[in-house]
Amino acid sequence: MKTKRSLLLFGILSFLTILVMIVLSNRGTEVPLYINKPICLSLDRMEKLMKDKPSLRNGQYKYKLIAFVDSKECTPCAINQLYAWYVYFEINRKILRDVELIPVFDVIKSDMDRIKYAYRNSAYQDAIYLDTCHSFTKENAFINHSCVFLVNSSGKILSSGNPLKDSKAGKRIRSILN
Repeated sequence: MKTKRSLLLFGILSFLTILVMIVLSNRGTEVPLYINKPICLSLDRMEKLMKDKPSLRNGQYKYKLIAFVDSKECTPCAINQLYAWYVYFEINRKILRDVELIPVFDVIKSDMDRIKYAYRNSAYQDAIYLDTCHSFTKENAFINHSCVFLVNSSGKILSSGNPLKDSKAGKRIRSILN
């Protein structure tokens, strides 16, 4: 009888712990300190990877959505997930028609072959930028982790947060662009 109560109590505590972790992980990811901060994006210091296939998105853009992936993350994994951005842009195509997606990967040179292989074999068609000199984090010292920024034409951050992982970030981006 005592064992059954202990197991029941353990099950309830485990459930509550998982519930709290889910709630905490779904909180908004925007960092207010980033808003209106200028961001330096020196694409000429990065290696640009492109495929021979035509881009699915072309045009002149008023905004940039910078998807920065830190070297602490699995870069080939992040490259394989880039196609999700096409889906996001397709679902929100009217709102995002003036937005250019710029994926920037902070990479270690020793990982370049794996990264290039992952990119060649991914469904993602557009260019990606590999920052082997770590210029993005050097020029934007306030960035110390993977993040997504909506930036205006003057280079100021309008919103931060990954709309693929956080619905609140997506709502913020849509409200800014409407």
